[in-house]
Amino acid sequence: MDEGILLGLGNASGSFERHMKAINYFEQLKLSDTGWQLCVQYLSTTGKTVDSETQFFCLQVIENFVKTRYLASSTEHQNILKNFLFRWTGMQVVQPRAFLYNKVAQIIALIFIQDYPMRWPNFYDDLFSTMETGGEANINMYLRILYAIDTEIADRDIARTNVELQRNNLIKDAMREGVVERLADSWYRILTTFDSSKPDIVCQCLQVIGKYILWMDINLVANDRFVSVLVKNLSESEVQDAAADCIHDIICKGMDPLSKTKLVESFYTVLTNAQVWDSLKNGSPFLSSLGRIVNAMGCTVIDGYNKLAKTGDKQGEVCQYIFIAIENKVPLILEFLANEDDDASASILDYLKDYLHLLKQSPALTEQQNKYFQMTLEIITRKLQFDEDYNFMKERETEADFQEFRKQLKIIFENLAQINKMTVIEHVKNILNIAIHNWKMLPFHDSEVALLLMYYLGEAIPAAGVSLFTADLAKSSPIQVLLLLIMNSDIYLHTHQSVVLQYFEIIVRYEKFFVCHPDYIASVLASFLKETGLFHPDKRVRSRCSYLFCRFIKSVRCHITDQLTNDIIHAIQPLLALVTPSKFQGTEPLMSSDDQLYLYEVVGVVIISGDKGNEKGELMKKVVTPLLETSRRVTEELAAEKDPHRQEELANVVIQAISVTSRLSKAFSNQLTMKTYNCTSIFLDALQIFIQSVQVAPDTQQISLQSCVRQYLHRMVVCLEEELLPYIPLASQALLKNCDCKSIQEYMPLINQVITKFKKEVVPFLNQMFTPMVQSVFRALAEPIELNDQIATGERRMLQRQYYNFIATIVTSNVMEVLSAEENSAILHQVMLSVIQGSVEFPDPVAQRACFSIMKKFVEMWGGQDNPEGFIDFLYKNILPACFMAPLKPHFDISDAQTLLALNEIGNCLLVILEKRKDEFRVYLQTHYLPTLNIPVPKIVEFLEALQRSPKDFRLFLKSFFQQLKASLP
Repeated sequence: MDEGILLGLGNASGSFERHMKAINYFEQLKLSDTGWQLCVQYLSTTGKTVDSETQFFCLQVIENFVKTRYLASSTEHQNILKNFLFRWTGMQVVQPRAFLYNKVAQIIALIFIQDYPMRWPNFYDDLFSTMETGGEANINMYLRILYAIDTEIADRDIARTNVELQRNNLIKDAMREGVVERLADSWYRILTTFDSSKPDIVCQCLQVIGKYILWMDINLVANDRFVSVLVKNLSESEVQDAAADCIHDIICKGMDPLSKTKLVESFYTVLTNAQVWDSLKNGSPFLSSLGRIVNAMGCTVIDGYNKLAKTGDKQGEVCQYIFIAIENKVPLILEFLANEDDDASASILDYLKDYLHLLKQSPALTEQQNKYFQMTLEIITRKLQFDEDYNFMKERETEADFQEFRKQLKIIFENLAQINKMTVIEHVKNILNIAIHNWKMLPFHDSEVALLLMYYLGEAIPAAGVSLFTADLAKSSPIQVLLLLIMNSDIYLHTHQSVVLQYFEIIVRYEKFFVCHPDYIASVLASFLKETGLFHPDKRVRSRCSYLFCRFIKSVRCHITDQLTNDIIHAIQPLLALVTPSKFQGTEPLMSSDDQLYLYEVVGVVIISGDKGNEKGELMKKVVTPLLETSRRVTEELAAEKDPHRQEELANVVIQAISVTSRLSKAFSNQLTMKTYNCTSIFLDALQIFIQSVQVAPDTQQISLQSCVRQYLHRMVVCLEEELLPYIPLASQALLKNCDCKSIQEYMPLINQVITKFKKEVVPFLNQMFTPMVQSVFRALAEPIELNDQIATGERRMLQRQYYNFIATIVTSNVMEVLSAEENSAILHQVMLSVIQGSVEFPDPVAQRACFSIMKKFVEMWGGQDNPEGFIDFLYKNILPACFMAPLKPHFDISDAQTLLALNEIGNCLLVILEKRKDEFRVYLQTHYLPTLNIPVPKIVEFLEALQRSPKDFRLFLKSFFQQLKASLP
């Protein structure tokens, strides 16, 4: 070993070059036949202190040898290696670090699975001998070896081949013949010898037992001597969690239902007699580990009960015995649930859910079960409350954990509602009544939970929709009664943000209530538009309210009057102002840019929803004009600004103006167009200004502005009619200013949308732009990129897909005259060849399907008697071969759903060729093309016969045909 090079591994050397030289040296040792021997010799030098990093790299070289060349090595070399590994612990001058122990154990385990039991039948004799002749270090090594062996032969999280599974089963069978008994004895000796004096060793041993118990005889551990030790360990703080995990693993071992129940009952009795559950009374941090034991007891027994119930009589003696065992522990899990420690409560929730699922299957609850039901409902109501130290200003890990815990409790609540809906509603009614009438005096969390449970009822009670509500108050459902209680209260004035937010969440959850009771809309709007909602001091309340307010307005839009429209716009006017660099300096705006989007959507909806149709255009203009004035002014500043930071600030103002104007347009649709409401001119004026902002913006701000203008145009295509068309060329020029790969591929969905909507009307523009666009695509695809540049590769693939979609949109929108136009004739052949190439070579089934769809349309239009010169030749020399070559490519996976759709399109294409060329096509297939593929004559005849079947049958045939043809290829 070159010790000079080895020095480069240490951090002290401070040289990256030396470090890399050392790593490369070890890589060379891995490749060398004698590298492992050099490492063994170096590590075996008596009295030498080898640093941990060097040891680890040496062990990696040895590990590589074991994995790749051990079996082919001589017996002498194998014995040298085994001897070294078993002596390694004793050779250490200083205590090795844990990762070195683990690496040696892993290497031994790798040798074990290759040699045991046939080539090294006395492995365990050697292992036990090593353990018994050494001290604590050897015990440590022994346990780590056992753990590593189990990982190799029994870990269910590791995928195995069938050969590996057979090998592992053989090993485990051999171990069951006497070895596992000796293992169990060794564990017992370790647990009793070290006891609490060496907690690390005890914890390791318990962990090993937990792993092995899953596949060994449970009676070797589940017996009086072991259980007494495990119970004793539960009372020792340093090992109690490991002991609990071990008991948990023992309980989870697969067994028949009756045996499992007896095992659980035995453990439950022992733990009860040992007063283990008394920890619930003293707030021990160990509670969640105990809860895992109880949870495992319940879940495994319930699972056994369900399996037995499916095959036998639920009233049978065994089923009844198991069900009693399940219910006997319910008081204990309710104690865990009620504990102040949320981790302890969460530890038994799976047991509780499974138990409630059993109750759902019962025709009626017993008196005791009703008691458990009521207790559970009351406990979760209490557990849902926020703790006093919950930080509403800044959510930390603790707060996130509690919110996750709440989600689990919500599931319990929903289960309870499914068991007894009326009892749950009555419970909510009682606590809601108290909260509504006493919220000023109650702690905030009482009021919040009352509203939260009301909110939960919306999901817990089936059909919590319009069927629950009626305008006839005398026929009010229980849910409607509760909502009326809330609507007639002033609880929304509560000073705590959590209560206020929960109130607004309820408003939106039960939005259908207002369809039957529109008289409450005005009061709800008032609560949104005051300091209780959108103007609340807490920015998180304002933010959430902006979203909820938008949801609410859209749900009641049919009840929005002109007066309400004016009131809403006037009230939120201060929140609509754009944040410019000179505005709000030193202070934070009331609304973030994202929240403003919801408010502008509200403005658009209320304007369109008002009564006076002839004034909607003017009202919309009043809203949009300030945005345009700001955009125009800021755009002028942006064009002259040189400072990059200032450029970004100004560009963000324009971006926000474009975004909110676009959001305003969401009130319109293909049916409710801007022309209908006399709003066309103001949105076209906006488009001109926004396009100008892209034209004058510095290069650093181009991409973000182009993205916003593109999204705005997508909305305009939906909302405007032919009046938009004159702006498309100018907009396209601005959006393709850079003409790079990304800008082209992002532009294409927009032009596809334009083509799909306007069809023939957009042909003049398409005639002008088609050739330049296609040439830009070809140039962008020809640009060289780095081999490992994943981003550039992804952009190129997306551009190819969008290009094929562009051609497909043209041919499917009946504007194929664009392709044959004189302006585009020079590039048509190149386009057609690119489609052929994409159908065969491009490994994207979505794009391939588009390509075959394009080819099918080519054949439909030009494959008959009247066809362009040379097309029939192109059909037989290019389109037809593509239909056969594509499915034979390795990347064409017929078992994939998207690829199957592409194959179906191939079938459709072949059928259209047959329709257009008739017998000529059949003869060409039989006598010219199919023989070139070396397809046997019977298969050719079968293919031609399948062509005469229904399209559906032919597509089914095509799948099996290509599967067989592909399998026959070399």
